[in-house]
Amino acid sequence: SQYIPSIPTDCLAKKVVLITGMSNLSPDFSTVIYLAYTGGANGIGSSLVTQCLERGANVCIGDLDNIAGDRLLKKCCDQFHPEEEDMPPRAIFQTTDVTNYSAVLALFDLAFKTYKRIDHVVSAASIVEIGNWFDTSLTLETVRQVSYPWLNNNPIASQTFSSLLLFFSLFLFIFLLKHLTNGYYLQTPTHKVMDVNLLGSMYVTRIASVYLRHNRGSNCDRSILLFSCASGFKDSPSLFVYQASKHGVTGLMRSLRTYISSPYKHYLRINTVCPWV
Repeated sequence: SQYIPSIPTDCLAKKVVLITGMSNLSPDFSTVIYLAYTGGANGIGSSLVTQCLERGANVCIGDLDNIAGDRLLKKCCDQFHPEEEDMPPRAIFQTTDVTNYSAVLALFDLAFKTYKRIDHVVSAASIVEIGNWFDTSLTLETVRQVSYPWLNNNPIASQTFSSLLLFFSLFLFIFLLKHLTNGYYLQTPTHKVMDVNLLGSMYVTRIASVYLRHNRGSNCDRSILLFSCASGFKDSPSLFVYQASKHGVTGLMRSLRTYISSPYKHYLRINTVCPWV
């Protein structure tokens, strides 16, 4: 059976939340910032944004998927309105790649400029396994050849004509380079999964630890929530890089848990949730 917690409708009212990975948050936060590499405007992320808005929060959404992000923003703005006309909109969106430190900073700046503070941050950006790092068909020759699985797994590449043009240009370049060099040149396999899932979470957490301390009243609760997965603590055969990245997210939380919560340091709460299908 599914556990559905009882959450007061006003528990997030007048709070500011920053979320990466576009999950649906309950809108009792004055401001919610939502970051994502992929999926932030879809699935869990979209539901989290809606829940935050329903509980009074303002939400700042960040996602690399600008089409889904704009669609979600329109839906939120049509359904949730500010209390007064001169107040900022309940939801804002900015295209954001969590693997780009400057882009993450820009999203925090947007939320801070719009809502004057940030109360809670959710890092939910995540992508699944790409290719097979430990393919049993690899040989002494093919293990030296570069693979480009990200070209076939880029969720953004087909969104616009310019993206398609870039995709085919890169494909042509790689094809010519491979054949001109007979395919024998060294390059590491893709580490995009690790970049999005772990490095992105570290970027968000680092920046959040600074922004959450500003414009903070006495006894004001501030928190960071990281999205790991059941793969972060149990065996998940064939999800080699994905599982390693999710273990890393759990490890990040555990390493920060006592440090970041200290009243003499950041005085922030940090937790991890581990969804599963």
